[in-house]
Amino acid sequence: MEYKGCFRPDELAANIEADFGLVWDGDSVSTCSGVLGEYLRIIAPHKLSFYLSAGLPVVVWKESAMVQFVEDNGVGIVIDSLDRLGECLADITPEEYSRLKANATDMAVRLSQGQFLKEAIRKAEALID
Repeated sequence: MEYKGCFRPDELAANIEADFGLVWDGDSVSTCSGVLGEYLRIIAPHKLSFYLSAGLPVVVWKESAMVQFVEDNGVGIVIDSLDRLGECLADITPEEYSRLKANATDMAVRLSQGQFLKEAIRKAEALID
């Protein structure tokens, strides 16, 4: 582990040095268990948007609420246990990683431009009209 210093919130994403962002919570490495693990079944935590805003592909638990979003957008991998993480990462080819990285970078642009918020507002306005 290496300490990288302290960053303001708006500088943090630009200073991450990683290949993936891990979105995992709970009291076990085998599965996301306990209260926090159960919470992951129904929400997409801030970690997901944070890592994607930094252009990092993500690793998510197979039973989390984030699976469909991650798979539909090709922005990460889905695993059932952290015990298998090394094996899963080793199976990713350079071409696959490039695709995940490109998709995560595209998602970072969409997030920074507020595209999801704009879409939600358009849908809400359509319901009102």
